[in-house]
Amino acid sequence: MIYLSEKDILHAVTVAEVLDTVEEAMLLYETKDFLMPQRMHIDHGDNVLFLMLTAQRVRHSSTGSQLSYRT
Repeated sequence: MIYLSEKDILHAVTVAEVLDTVEEAMLLYETKDFLMPQRMHIDHGDNVLFLMLTAQRVRHSSTGSQLSYRT
C-alpha cells in the first residue's frame, strides 16, 4: 500500500480542486445520478486484494442513459 503525506497530496491537487470535487460529488449523491459498483476483494491466505472501482455519473439523454468516465 502506498501512503501519501500531506506534502504529496498538496503537490498533486489544490484545496480549491478538492472542494470543487467534493461539492460535485455531494450534488450527484443528492440526485442519485451515479452508478456505484460493489467493492470486490479476493482473499488468498493472509493477503487480501481490494478492487476499488470508481463511481460513474449517469447522463440521461433522448437516446437513453450513458456513462460519463473521468480520466
